[in-house]
Amino acid sequence: MRIASGIVVLTAVLGGACSAPAPAPAVAPAPAAPAESPAERGAYLVTVGGCDDCHTPKVFGPEGMKLDMARRLSGHPAAEKLPPTPAGVLGPDKFGALTNAHLSAW
Repeated sequence: MRIASGIVVLTAVLGGACSAPAPAPAVAPAPAAPAESPAERGAYLVTVGGCDDCHTPKVFGPEGMKLDMARRLSGHPAAEKLPPTPAGVLGPDKFGALTNAHLSAW
């Protein structure tokens, strides 16, 4: 009787172990992207944001207007005087904005 009850217990233990779900295989974490430096992130944002269009003075040459990269993102040159705004140009039923040829002063 002891042998029979031992076999029943052993069968129950082994049967339970065999019917238990197998543990899920370990999944390796995805490799982390390389960290981007703040300077690299800023350069990317300036490029996709089009910051140079308004904040970088332009130079005019035979090929047309180009960005003056020696003065990149420096804004409107203080030495360049703006022409006076014509009377009656700005208003609710007129133009809403004026700019210079460099697009650096609005």
